[in-house]
Amino acid sequence: MKSEFEPENRSDAVEDAGATDDFGFRVEHSPPSLVFVYGTLRSGNSDHRHLRNAKLLGRGRTKEQFALYLGVTPYVVKSEKVSWIVGEAYEVDDRTLRRLDLLQQCPSWRFREWVDVVLDDGQELKAMMYFAREKKRQLVLSGDSDIG
Repeated sequence: MKSEFEPENRSDAVEDAGATDDFGFRVEHSPPSLVFVYGTLRSGNSDHRHLRNAKLLGRGRTKEQFALYLGVTPYVVKSEKVSWIVGEAYEVDDRTLRRLDLLQQCPSWRFREWVDVVLDDGQELKAMMYFAREKKRQLVLSGDSDIG
């Protein structure tokens, strides 16, 4: 059975084999990744433009509790259990994931880990979420950075 990510024919596969990224490196095509975003990456916020090529899977919250802080941008600390984190799940390609890593300063200031997410429609999925390495600033008890 053919996967939805396989090329339609052999000529597509040959064409894909020559694809390069912005730096001239050969790009291997892989299945999309799932990310769960909060803060400035959510719809209507300043950094959402970085998800213009992503597919919105839905709005929801983390299944596990974490601590959301407001600094220059919102960030989550994994080691503290305060509230569920409210956000949006997206399907992203490798290029978008690399751009998000740069924006999030991953892995120097933030890191990605898989979390369980419950969408508003009840669907459950695993997605990568960015966590901060340190805590400071203002704790958001509700877990929802969309306070404006």
